[in-house]
Formats: sequence, C-alpha cells, structure tokens
Amino acid sequence: MTAWITVVADLGFHRVALLGHSLGAMKVPYYQAQRQDPRVADMIVASPLLAADGRGEDLLPWGSLGGAAR
Repeated sequence: MTAWITVVADLGFHRVALLGHSLGAMKVPYYQAQRQDPRVADMIVASPLLAADGRGEDLLPWGSLGGAAR
C-alpha cells in the first residue's frame, strides 16, 4: 500500500482514502494501525469477510435499526 500511496502523492495528492473490500477490509485498517501514514485521511471498509460469509447481520443486527422490518 505504501508504494501506491507514494505514487498518488507524487501525482500531487497529499491526502488519500484507502478502500478495502472483502479481505482488503481487514488489510486497510491493519496497514494504517501499523504504519500510521499521515497521508491517509480516511479508510473505507466494504463487505468484510463476515458479511461475505453470509453473516452480515452479525455486523448490524436488524434489531439495531429501530424496528425496521426484514
């Protein structure tokens, strides 16, 4: 990730957002926790493995939506 962030920084972007999907949804926050790269402004995690395994409700149980119907 460091190499890609450097490429983007060399193009003139000083702050970047990292997007991780599936297994990348775990790698992005891990990278930032380890490196604390000041060029990273935001992190986006999409469809982490838990959701990909059909366990999305474990991340956001329906009861927490204020009575929304399934």
